[in-house]
Amino acid sequence: MKLIQETPTAKIYLGKFQGKPCRYIEDKKTGERTLSLEDVAKCLGFKNSQEMFSNDKMLDALGKALKKDPKAIRDTIYIDKE
Repeated sequence: MKLIQETPTAKIYLGKFQGKPCRYIEDKKTGERTLSLEDVAKCLGFKNSQEMFSNDKMLDALGKALKKDPKAIRDTIYIDKE
């Protein structure tokens, strides 16, 4: 992964998710890394996160994942404030 930006609270890296470019955001205080939701949506073939969450198959898959481990989803995805 390549460091592409740094803010007072985070380091932002560019890496790959399913072979496609994706931003990873690292919290400077905790070291925790999350994925950019917008980038994940694009990696999965959607125009953006709104389109991704309008897809019934995606919502079903997310519902199953949340039932299995709600913390894993919350702690993995960073929601861009655009």
